[in-house]
Amino acid sequence: MAPHLYSIALFDILGFEARFSAYGLEVMAAKYDQLIGSVVQRNQHMSELASMLHMEDEATWTAEGDAFVCNRIYGAYASDTVLIWAHALFPGGRGLSEHERAARASDPARGWTFLPIPCDRFLDACSEVVCEALELELPVRGAIAMGMAIMDSERGVFLGQPLIDAARMEKNQKLIGASFCRSYLSQIIPGPYAVPLDCHVKDLTSGHFSGLVLNWPRRWRLTRRTDLAPVISRLDTAPDHSAAYKNSLELNRLSEALAREMHTDHYVSTRRLYPQFASPNLEMAVRAVSSGKRPDR
Repeated sequence: MAPHLYSIALFDILGFEARFSAYGLEVMAAKYDQLIGSVVQRNQHMSELASMLHMEDEATWTAEGDAFVCNRIYGAYASDTVLIWAHALFPGGRGLSEHERAARASDPARGWTFLPIPCDRFLDACSEVVCEALELELPVRGAIAMGMAIMDSERGVFLGQPLIDAARMEKNQKLIGASFCRSYLSQIIPGPYAVPLDCHVKDLTSGHFSGLVLNWPRRWRLTRRTDLAPVISRLDTAPDHSAAYKNSLELNRLSEALAREMHTDHYVSTRRLYPQFASPNLEMAVRAVSSGKRPDR
């Protein structure tokens, strides 16, 4: 069980005990099964996609001339906690020191192999968990961190500093969604995926908070037809957690303003989002893969 560099998201159900009392064991179990089922289904889908394309944490050219990154997203759960994680480095960069990776990353053709894996697919998965949980009336509060860890789902062993950081940050906020821990800033977070917000943090002196929150409302707008604000307000029934819903409404407002200002609610090319894929000398595998969208370059 060797440690590797991972992106890790940890979520807890907000007001779990109260909802358990209100719904009862059978209804709560059914809702929870649906939420966990989405995590399991995502694992299976990524496994099937990697097998079909004969890829495992790799980047390839698409038919449109963009870079398609196929990386496995994993999930696990225990009690009221859900974990989502993914390798933060491509296989070629694992096992190398930070100095060695930095030296090889300067290669304009293959340097991307030694830089962090683009995080948009991972952040899409995290955003989808938040959206699905909200639809099930099991709103989640979480945090996203990066660091060396052991993530062995077969043995049920999950150890590492990013888990500690995410757990501490998760408890230090009043919000539906997830805050980025400071450790996550060691890579590029594309603008559409993050919103500056700090009104939800209980203690800003803790040192874990990055100043950014996952822009999961964007995922809602891209994949759902219903207005998000009423969905959030409808669940604001417990005074103890009312601040979390009010802060979430503010996050939604800021997310909508960001979309109007920066036009973030559309597909953006990987080659535009990540400089390491913008080089004219870029070398990647060629496969019969289509993103289904024209690259925005």
